[in-house]
Amino acid sequence: MIKLIALKLPSMNLGITISERKIAMGGILASIRTKRALALRLLLAAVGLAALAACEPTTTATGGMVQTASGPVDPAAMIANAPPMGTALLDQSDALLAYQTICLDTLPRFAGAEEVVKRRGMAKNPTTGTWYDPNRELSVNLLPRGGRPVCSIVFASNESPQMLSLTLGIGTASGRQGSPEIGIDPERGTASTSTDSGGEMFFETGIGGRSNLHRVVLFGPR
Repeated sequence: MIKLIALKLPSMNLGITISERKIAMGGILASIRTKRALALRLLLAAVGLAALAACEPTTTATGGMVQTASGPVDPAAMIANAPPMGTALLDQSDALLAYQTICLDTLPRFAGAEEVVKRRGMAKNPTTGTWYDPNRELSVNLLPRGGRPVCSIVFASNESPQMLSLTLGIGTASGRQGSPEIGIDPERGTASTSTDSGGEMFFETGIGGRSNLHRVVLFGPR
């Protein structure tokens, strides 16, 4: 049985409201119970994700350079080297399949992830290290962060963020023994859980201010 910890994280303060109820989803009976420690962990994870900028580089104030996972780069070079990316949106099963084959199946170090994206026909931006799907609006970054292996996917989908977060969360935790837990924020559609090998998964939505752009990040074991 997978336990879903339902979290409501208000944007204006650090107060946490957690409701206790039981829900059934996709044939899985999930018990939602109070666990303040996990709520705080998810909140801290959300702050960390904001700084990750997994597949989307963020500008810095130093010399007009752009900070990416591979370090500061020239914006002109980044744009010039960017492969074309498709515009097709992913549905729920597409997103789970991409996450499963690229990230979950290549744990714990994601050593085979690069071969998977190559087989999918994705092309790499040599400046940022990000891989782009030529058909779908999907990008992948496999550069480590903080000494940990990372598999990060940004994708566009008009599916419900809540359903996407639960689908990817359940996909991550389903292989664990016992009663694995998934921390979720139903209002924001974020999720947090872990794998049986010690990896950690985080999902967030609204990337770059777009309501249909989502990011799922899987950290390998420490």
